[in-house]
Amino acid sequence: MNAPAKILLVDDRPENLTALVAVLRQEDRELLQATSGRAALELLLTEDVALALIDIEMPGMDGVELAELMRGTERTRAIPIIFVTAALHDQTRLFNGYEAGAVDFLFKPIDPRMLRSKVDVFLELHRQRRQLVQRITELEAVLAAVPAAVFIARDAEARRIETNPAGAALLRRRTDDTAPIGPVGGGFRVLQEGREVQDDERPLRIAASRGEEVRGWEFTLVFDDDTRVHMFGNATPLRTPDGRVTGAVGAFVDVTERKRAEERLLEADRRKDEFLAVLSHELRNPLMPIRTSLYLLDRLPADSPQGRQALAVIDRQTHHLARLIDDLLDVQRITSGKMSLRREPVELEVVVGRAAQDHRAAFDAANIALRIEVGSEPLPVTGDATRLAQIVGNLLGNAAKFTPAGGTVTLALARDHGGAVLHVRDTGVGIARDVLSRLFEPFAQADRTLDRSRGGLGLGLALVRSLTEMHGGTVAAYSAGPGHGAEFVVRLPLRPDDAPAASPAPARTVPAARRRVLVVEDNADGAEALGALVGLMGHAVEVAHDGLDAIARAHTFRPDTVLCDIGLPGIDGYEVARRLSSDPALRGVQLVALTGYAQPEDRARTRAAGFTAHLSKPPDLDALERLLAAPRAADA
Repeated sequence: MNAPAKILLVDDRPENLTALVAVLRQEDRELLQATSGRAALELLLTEDVALALIDIEMPGMDGVELAELMRGTERTRAIPIIFVTAALHDQTRLFNGYEAGAVDFLFKPIDPRMLRSKVDVFLELHRQRRQLVQRITELEAVLAAVPAAVFIARDAEARRIETNPAGAALLRRRTDDTAPIGPVGGGFRVLQEGREVQDDERPLRIAASRGEEVRGWEFTLVFDDDTRVHMFGNATPLRTPDGRVTGAVGAFVDVTERKRAEERLLEADRRKDEFLAVLSHELRNPLMPIRTSLYLLDRLPADSPQGRQALAVIDRQTHHLARLIDDLLDVQRITSGKMSLRREPVELEVVVGRAAQDHRAAFDAANIALRIEVGSEPLPVTGDATRLAQIVGNLLGNAAKFTPAGGTVTLALARDHGGAVLHVRDTGVGIARDVLSRLFEPFAQADRTLDRSRGGLGLGLALVRSLTEMHGGTVAAYSAGPGHGAEFVVRLPLRPDDAPAASPAPARTVPAARRRVLVVEDNADGAEALGALVGLMGHAVEVAHDGLDAIARAHTFRPDTVLCDIGLPGIDGYEVARRLSSDPALRGVQLVALTGYAQPEDRARTRAAGFTAHLSKPPDLDALERLLAAPRAADA
């Protein structure tokens, strides 16, 4: 509910005040009374007065003097004044009253209807003025609060422009700087799609001069220090009630972060497309020699030199395919935070030396000299020996990939400043400066030639960085540029000298006895091949191609071990394991999950279903042989 309007009645005669009160009393107004100019001033200091009715003839301070004092004070300057007088015989007195701020005169005796009518008019004007002030205050608050930069042009040429705090901040002006901005362009340029926009092409100017709305205008502000801010917004004309354009208002938001995000998405999409193309290429590369070798084996004796060479090709290329898949899975595990290390005391010099020797044959075949500078000084670290060997292998593989025949790769390991430092230097093609900055990102490629003669998915170095950092170390790459070779430096913290070293790996075992093995695999080729392989290991084998058949054969064949795929028709491998492990007649059967699902959550799920071991496809044949050589429950 609106507060009642306050009317100040000033007259030195109380009976006159009583008469005015009787005529003007209503619920929507409050009547304040004063019998002198001084008393009126005291009320004006504390009350918000909408209208003042003042008697001119008063002892002491008369009405004109009171009006002049009111006009000289900011608080009371805008209050309308109606003078009440018996008569004005002196025209000069009348003019003095208007000059003092009077808006009207009422002559005694006062006509009540005229009095009420005039007061109603001025009170309505007061209400409208108060609403306008409230609206202006609200709009000023909105302009101060909105994050958009708002600009208001007061002329058709957009030469005098006002702005809100967000606009001042955008243009690097002080928030207390209230001076008009003037012609847009001081201190910055406006670009659109790389072209500089002239004054008459800018949205505020178009809206103000042509009376046209400009919507969805996107542009870039380039400041003198080359800072760039991307903006997006609209401009609309300001019009009088009769439609005449008097200026324009524009609102623009900073979309710099959105533009950067879009650019990152476009770059990620480009890299994704490139990666898929590379992946297709890399997966097809080993398939061609595999198919060619299979064609040769179908026409040549397996024990002939060509047959043995074809078998070696198939072995190498299937290992290459498995490594590509392992790299993909490793990156996924690391980026999703699911990679875990088997931390234990490790002698780093032993791990590095063995890993280097494992790769020597590949260097010899490529006619690249491999120099190994690993001394006998103990370099104890705490980490995962397999993953540390993977770091070394990836760096050596990368060096071999980018070093031409006749070149040299040097691997050096030494103690430095309380840590272990691994150097891998090559005399290869070198690394361009722009590539160095993104070399350790997943799918980053230094070789972008069409034939991709150096191959790779761009994952090896990303894995090196991630695995190194998981071990508490750092990795860096250096190169003087194309044609000057490259060097990779890995630094790892050493463990305290009193920590015990890891015990040596157990020697490889051979099957202790012939076993009955049930192979469960819905892929017919895979099932027959795996069955033949297990048979060659000296075990009795049966094959089932779905879950229900596997359960039926288990009751008749009575296997010691079940190698079971997970994705089976009918019932899946989890249900097969649950049923077999809960069957008293099959108690003690070794259940081995053989699946392409190899994430930690997949292994946890197979354990929960009753599997005692988990092998990823394609299985490590040594690991499979060790599983089949383990003591059976019945023999334990």
